Order: sequence, then structure tokens, then C-alpha cells
Amino acid sequence: MWLDANHDWPVGNWNTLKTYLLAYEDEQWDFWIDWYESQLAGINPATVNHALEEAILLIPDEIWKAGPAVTNAEIARLVREHSRKTQEETVSP
Repeated sequence: MWLDANHDWPVGNWNTLKTYLLAYEDEQWDFWIDWYESQLAGINPATVNHALEEAILLIPDEIWKAGPAVTNAEIARLVREHSRKTQEETVSP
């Protein structure tokens, strides 16, 4: 985007936001922090868990409207559920 200079402000702003989010431990922002940092790192499309992403997209509106603590708790539950499914698929013959 900026070919002629080194711009550190996006990284500084991300670090500020990340610190702010981590201060709200009861809102469980870990998923979003990990997701965003993987995007910045250039995630390999082959490693994307499409079933998990679809489940997150299909979270009912009432959960999203309940705020970050409720929404992020639901996302954490979905991550655990889909992690278990992935492990079971790997172990199954």
C-alpha cells in the first residue's frame, strides 16, 4: 500500500487495540485477536476451518445483540465443538 516509506502506525494501533481488548478478560476476545493476527500473517486458505466460520456466521442475531461477552462465549463454545469434530475426524478410520 505504501511503497515509498515504512509506516508503523497500523501496527502501533493494532497493539493498542489488542491491549485494550485483553484488559476485558470477561469478554473473551482471544478468538478475534488470534483470527486477526492470522489474517495479518497471511493465513493459508487450506487451513481455514470452513465449518467453524459458517457456524460463527450463523450465530443468531439475539446472541450478537447480547454483547461481546455473550457472543465471544458462544464463539469459544463453537471453537471447542469444531476442534473436537476435527480431532474425531482425524482419529476415525
